[in-house]
Amino acid sequence: MTTRNGIAAMILLGAVASPVLAQRGNNKFDVAAPTNITFSLTSSALTINWPAASGALHYDAVRRNGTAVEQLGSSPTNAFVLPVPAQGVAYEYQITAVGKLGSASSSWVAYTVPVPTTVTAVLVQPTATGMTTPAGPDQLTAVSNAPGTISLWWSEVPYATHYQVFRSFTGGETDRLI
Repeated sequence: MTTRNGIAAMILLGAVASPVLAQRGNNKFDVAAPTNITFSLTSSALTINWPAASGALHYDAVRRNGTAVEQLGSSPTNAFVLPVPAQGVAYEYQITAVGKLGSASSSWVAYTVPVPTTVTAVLVQPTATGMTTPAGPDQLTAVSNAPGTISLWWSEVPYATHYQVFRSFTGGETDRLI
């Protein structure tokens, strides 16, 4: 007898729980997590943008550097403007959409303010037999700190007055001086 009552209680509980769970999925107060976070940089500000999240009343932004998390503030729109962070430091950003009854956070998105490249001049020194053309740098490092940017570093060449950097392209285009 106990087994029949237990089964009946489980069936009844399942019948009641299913509509409740279905309503939660369609709740008009649910908030979606921000996605497609992008960054734009000017000399005076870093702007973080994202498409408006469904159900969001405002957004909170945080920045992480290693294990240190910093609250950046709150925005009523789907953009957040802050002073330019330190160049070359790898930060991660997270945006939280805050709704009427809850909140949802984006995944962490990495962004590093690029470090400007330094160019050193190459001076050609005449010799007794004519002009000497120095060899190129023996160490070249290229790092992409952010989408669409590449930072270059190389060892200094003695007597160099300037350097020329060429960019090569695939698909038959000729190399271009940048």
